Amino acid sequence: MNNKYLNTEFNLVKFPIIFPIIYGIILYALPSFEIYLIFFTILFLAETHFGATWPFFLNSANNMFIKENRLKLIIFPILIIIFCIFGYAFFKPTFLLIFFAANIYHVTRQSFGVCKLYTRNNNETKFQELIIY
Repeated sequence: MNNKYLNTEFNLVKFPIIFPIIYGIILYALPSFEIYLIFFTILFLAETHFGATWPFFLNSANNMFIKENRLKLIIFPILIIIFCIFGYAFFKPTFLLIFFAANIYHVTRQSFGVCKLYTRNNNETKFQELIIY
């Protein structure tokens, strides 16, 4: 691979703001395709993001860690799923607000964590944190 390709790829990971911009442009330019946009966004971003964790659970080398952290890794996700089902069914507007706030928190922390993987320079890490937040 050439260096120019790696730089472009790195910048998309380092500055993921491009994805909401693309989403917004498509949403406002083609409002009749909103359902398809949501579907493909979930299909290509959300599900692949979620599916990336399954190899961790399937690798037998992680069994002891999973058993020791059962509450965080198994029980809490099940409780969140139950809350989401009931929240969506019984108090949808409030649930969507809570879900949106939790999503913002999750994505922001995750973006900062990914940026920290690519740098060892404290000044750059602080800069990235300020830009993300």
